Amino acid sequence: MDRMKHKSHYILQLYVQKVAGTISEDDLVYLENVLKEDEELRALCSDWDLDLNSDESKRQLDPEVNNLRWQQIKKKYEEHVPEQRSAADIRTGRIVLLKRFVGAVAAVAVLAMGISMFRTPEERPTSNPLLATKSTHLNMPGGRVINLDETLSDQHFNVGTVNLDNEKDELRFSAGGNAGAGYASLEVPAGKQHTIELPDGTVATLNSASSLRFPVAFGKGNREVELTGEAYFDVAKNASSPFVVKSHGTKVEVLGTVFNVNSYNPKDIRTSLRDGSVRVHGGNTSTLLKPGDEASSLEGAGITISSFNDLNVFSWKNGVMNFEDASLESISATLSRWYDVDVVFNRPGLKGTRYNLTIEKSKPIENALNRLVKLSSGGLNYTLKDGVVRFE
Repeated sequence: MDRMKHKSHYILQLYVQKVAGTISEDDLVYLENVLKEDEELRALCSDWDLDLNSDESKRQLDPEVNNLRWQQIKKKYEEHVPEQRSAADIRTGRIVLLKRFVGAVAAVAVLAMGISMFRTPEERPTSNPLLATKSTHLNMPGGRVINLDETLSDQHFNVGTVNLDNEKDELRFSAGGNAGAGYASLEVPAGKQHTIELPDGTVATLNSASSLRFPVAFGKGNREVELTGEAYFDVAKNASSPFVVKSHGTKVEVLGTVFNVNSYNPKDIRTSLRDGSVRVHGGNTSTLLKPGDEASSLEGAGITISSFNDLNVFSWKNGVMNFEDASLESISATLSRWYDVDVVFNRPGLKGTRYNLTIEKSKPIENALNRLVKLSSGGLNYTLKDGVVRFE
């Protein structure tokens, strides 16, 4: 938890959901952990308790009052709490305003869309948002955050002139002619993956603990996205508008092709080309790849080219991860992302031990762990408790 910044307004949202009985199990665990560590927020929640249990708050939970109160709260919130505020504003003025309106907000907590309308990227844990939530989210310009696992489960949805179709972990994102400027981002947490069709027809599949930032509407000559984590791209061809993927200082430029970018390690970003051609820019150098080439952009060492095993690089897209002569440390990193667990080495020397292993994401993590123990011939054991794997 010490890695995360928790903003008071986001905690208010969770606390109101808890009182209303609409909070998810994951969010409840997160809220309880935050309150254990933050004395100021615990005191603030005590004040909220007084408001939330007042006769006025209970009266406002009446469905007949909800719609009118929601419009009043939304109007006052927009007037007094602008989207862009400094950290000092958030910790002072916003807390006062939240306490003033908390009783009214409680009434809205029973409305599914009421709480989500308040949530903005600035008010969610920001240090590592992909590890702070187990839901896949789409962040829209203006601060709207859409939970794709709940709000958009197998249905069509409109946000202004943007059309969204989400079905079986696949999102189609298309914008009308008046969509305007701005960026959206898809955030995929540990343990999941998601496919998105971008406005230009390019299809990107994001691996666990990954995010992709992209324009709501691609303008002329502008098809540029930003990646954190890993993604498989099938780029729509457009000779007049190259498609560009940026990640931690590395830039991959394509016209129409199929490739994979792995940037989990910012110091070693790997671009693997299956079809077509791409140009990789890193530091002061650039290299043109042909199918079968993998470019490794090493921090401070330029770009190196090597061949790669197609199965090892691309199989994750189908829920399989294949390792050849891989260190236990690198295997553990994948286990952590795929199964949303923490990994601890009781003996640091185990990190460098090497294995050949295939992991199927659809099977329990114990399958992979037991296989590692068997391959180690007695040199490795593990415990799994409360989301933590300990190798010993």
